[in-house]
Amino acid sequence: DADEYAITVTAGENPNYAVTVEGGTFSITPAAITIKADDKTKVYDNDEKTDPELTATVTGVPANGVAPVYSLSREAGQDADEYAITVTAGENPNYAVSVEGATFTITPAAFTAGEPEGTTYNAEEQKQKVTVTFTDGEGNTVELEEGTDYTIEYYELDENGQKKPARDAGTAIVEIKGIGNFEGHTETREYTIARRPVTITVPNNRKTQGDPDPEFGNAQLNENLKGELSGIDLTVHRTNADVNEARENPYEDVLTIDGTKETLEAQYANYEFTILNGDFTIIAPEQHKVTVTYRMGDTVLETFTGTYSEGEKLTIRRPVPEGYTATIRRVNGDLVNYNGRTEDGQTVITGTMGDADAEYEVVYEAEPYELTIRFVVLGEETEPADPIIRSLEGGEDYRISINDPDIPNLGNYRFVEVTGRMPNHDTETTVWLLGPNAGDAELIIEDDRTPLGINDANLGSGEIIE
Repeated sequence: DADEYAITVTAGENPNYAVTVEGGTFSITPAAITIKADDKTKVYDNDEKTDPELTATVTGVPANGVAPVYSLSREAGQDADEYAITVTAGENPNYAVSVEGATFTITPAAFTAGEPEGTTYNAEEQKQKVTVTFTDGEGNTVELEEGTDYTIEYYELDENGQKKPARDAGTAIVEIKGIGNFEGHTETREYTIARRPVTITVPNNRKTQGDPDPEFGNAQLNENLKGELSGIDLTVHRTNADVNEARENPYEDVLTIDGTKETLEAQYANYEFTILNGDFTIIAPEQHKVTVTYRMGDTVLETFTGTYSEGEKLTIRRPVPEGYTATIRRVNGDLVNYNGRTEDGQTVITGTMGDADAEYEVVYEAEPYELTIRFVVLGEETEPADPIIRSLEGGEDYRISINDPDIPNLGNYRFVEVTGRMPNHDTETTVWLLGPNAGDAELIIEDDRTPLGINDANLGSGEIIE
């Protein structure tokens, strides 16, 4: 061991000398040694149990020297960083110990980025979720936290290679950059933003042969995100517009719009178009009957039956008998745009033949006319009372006698009756009254179309008076 030891001189047999001895010192000094910690490193795994063992390199120890006593330790921490390794020497009397520390380095770990799911264009920026994980020292998969462990950027590249928001249909890029314990690690993923499916439906349509084509209107667009497709011309037209032949089966896919799938997708790159063209049917005109019964009371005067094609315009006329009014009634079915009326002394039925038979009746009723009976005193030509006014139908017989309650009070004038048949127009009849001294003379007045029959001796039998 390092120390001082006494050196003793022992004189031998020296007869010729007077020996004086003096001892000395034997010194063993501590050997100079260096204990230098070794640098250590590991990849971040958040597990102290996976720390590598700390070691040191010792130099200067004699060949047969004892091992020096020392300990090693490092700064606490499991995040990616550099930590000091410290050498602490123990009791080493035989050594003059020099110590030198080292560095314990935890390097950033790599992470694993999952694959984002594809999506469909929706007119907005789309950031698909990416799961970022790493495996810790115990073999567990741990999901990392954005902003603490990594940053993420979504973008697409335009035609010039410049970044733009991940919005349009195409390939979107996700760039994940590690920070903190994952600094320096970057992964890139891609996902697809698919074109949005859009369907343009052209409704089927039809017409009757011979008719003009109907108004086809517009095709139907199943959706229009934020009005992006408002510029599409959805006007429908018929590709075989020169065809007007009726047939049992429809003309397929002849109703369409101007745009095609290819032209629309070139113009609207974020959409995938399906155009469902419409069928057009030309049908043969159907034949239906129109029946008109003309009657006067319960008596059927005439029955008209006509056959017409569906869509055919028609007019049915018949004169109204003189002295009658006509009422047109619907019995069954109806014409399209039906119009029944009386004009110029005729009943007129107009309309367009529909898809079913139609039946009407025309009922004639005698018109009421006005009969006026005036009273005049014969020879005096004065009117002793107000006239009688009756409303009668043409052809109706009438008899107005002295017993009628509405005969006016004629005083001393004598009046028996007025008879006749009402003509088909208004008429007046004058009753000539005999004075109070006329005796038993009797005056019978008939209507203005029949000569007056006079039975009076003073006037002369059979004389015509108007």
